[in-house]
Amino acid sequence: MIFRKGGRVNRNIRFIYKGHVLEIVSKFTYLGIVFTTGGSFNTFFEMLAGQALKAIFKLKSNLLKFLGITVQHKFDLFDKLILPILNYGSEVC
Repeated sequence: MIFRKGGRVNRNIRFIYKGHVLEIVSKFTYLGIVFTTGGSFNTFFEMLAGQALKAIFKLKSNLLKFLGITVQHKFDLFDKLILPILNYGSEVC
């Protein structure tokens, strides 16, 4: 991956490591964090938001099975199941 502020990458640029030509990519995921060539984390934020939304819908469907659960317990479940997804990698950004 080549980090840059804009413009096209020269097609003649090649990186070789131990005899193998390395592929130049526009985005790369490392430890769940998406790095893009422009240095923006928007793709990473969109991915986290999608994962959190999926978890919210799953939590909501499971909560429908337990009608007697208190609001405080619902908040606790949100804090334990959804917030870790949203906060993942926040120290990087």
